[in-house]
Amino acid sequence: MSLLAQQRERSVAQLDQFLTARYAGERLNNDDLVEAELFGSLVHAWKVRPGGNAAIPQLLLGVDGRYPLTLPRVLLPEPARWHLHIPHVSREGNVCVLPEQATGDARQIGEVADHMIRRAVTTIEDGISGKNRADFLAEAESYWTGAASKGATPVWSLIKPEPPSREISCVECQGFLLVGNSPEECRRWMRNYARRDPASITSGIFVWMKRGIFPEDYFEKNGELLAFLTADDPGLLPRLAKLADGKRSRIPIVIAMLTPNGPALLAVSLNDSARKPSAKLNGFWPGALPPNLFAKRFERDASTRHIVRRIYPEWIHSRGGAKGMTALAQKKITLVGCGALGGEVAHMLAKAGLQRMTLVDGDRLDWDNIGR
Repeated sequence: MSLLAQQRERSVAQLDQFLTARYAGERLNNDDLVEAELFGSLVHAWKVRPGGNAAIPQLLLGVDGRYPLTLPRVLLPEPARWHLHIPHVSREGNVCVLPEQATGDARQIGEVADHMIRRAVTTIEDGISGKNRADFLAEAESYWTGAASKGATPVWSLIKPEPPSREISCVECQGFLLVGNSPEECRRWMRNYARRDPASITSGIFVWMKRGIFPEDYFEKNGELLAFLTADDPGLLPRLAKLADGKRSRIPIVIAMLTPNGPALLAVSLNDSARKPSAKLNGFWPGALPPNLFAKRFERDASTRHIVRRIYPEWIHSRGGAKGMTALAQKKITLVGCGALGGEVAHMLAKAGLQRMTLVDGDRLDWDNIGR
């Protein structure tokens, strides 16, 4: 047995002893792990009783195959009861109490486990009381991504999250939905990405929200979506009704809102999956369906939550933090000489966000200099 394997066995034995004495720990066997759907992600796990709060009678503490080089994980039984009801609980029931990159002292087995359990209890208690409810907004994109509709097409966004609310352009692509500020922007991006113009460009809506979206607001039906959006801006309903042309099965809506960590971008589709879209327009020309009738005819169909990927330059180059990116993107340079030095300079300018470059070199591109 290797020294690392021996250390792991000693650490697991110390952890078992500590949990048994401090938290009346009860070690799970493999069948228990399978039943709790933890087999594969955890090698050892214990039921622990933190005490002090009747709402948290029991937790699970588990370790993976790299323990003690990795931290223990604290989980809540019946994760569906907690996920999206209180912050910092994953779909699998993990209570997220420390950043993923956090480490612990492998020599302090009991102290580290005790710290993780106490932090988890505090996090859960704050969630039950509502003390940390604002954390749903601070990490809105993460929670929304975790609640994305199964099989939903991801949205690739060229739109920066800033007011005002407006009509946007959409392109249905293989494996993703592109949204941009204008048809011209979408065409330019598609020419660079796929070397062709989009087959068609449709319209959607960008909404700048004045209030935050919490998990209880995550829309299941079109009616819930329309009620939430129009409560913030009644003028959105006529604009959405105008987009109902009877030819497509969804109207994309990109929602932006301010959070403590900066603007968040969420995406949802107003769907018509129950019947042919044209059936909803009976008696009216495309785009002429009265707003109230539009809401009534579409309200029962399911909406779809999409993951959003930001692909505009400021985000790609610096997660939105670089100052002067807009000015730099509008510049154009001519670089004479693309050898060892010039090629590296061009590479650095492109990474910095410069979008338009004319590269000039009198040498012939051949196999001996293609790497430059």
